[in-house]
Amino acid sequence: MRIRLTGVVLLAAVAAAGLAAGNVALRRLVAQRRDTIVAAAARAVGRPLTVEAIAASLFMTPSLRLTALRVAEDPQFGDGAFLTAESVRARLQVWPLLRGRVVVSRLRVERPTLRLVRNPDGLWNVGTLRTAIGRGRT
Repeated sequence: MRIRLTGVVLLAAVAAAGLAAGNVALRRLVAQRRDTIVAAAARAVGRPLTVEAIAASLFMTPSLRLTALRVAEDPQFGDGAFLTAESVRARLQVWPLLRGRVVVSRLRVERPTLRLVRNPDGLWNVGTLRTAIGRGRT
């Protein structure tokens, strides 16, 4: 019984060390690819986008946290920001990530501010968000 308990403790320690090492590697990768991540997010919404910081975590499930998010307004509807948020957390699916694809399974927006504008033709600014979404992947 004592050998089995020691084996379980050793396995848990190895798993924790692996998770910690993976977390460090993920954070380093995100830091190196920051511009690529921001560009992909901008393509996904079809508008310029800025973030103050990006953090990554493997705790429970892989996730990204974008701090001080700002999505620009469509120039047809004015200047400024269409959307701002204190932070956005994206939970990522594991299996697609292992194959090199990023699939968001949950998105949590903290303290959002959304600016809705309707032009004289009756079109809303939200209608110009990523009009290519239905046409394929980014």
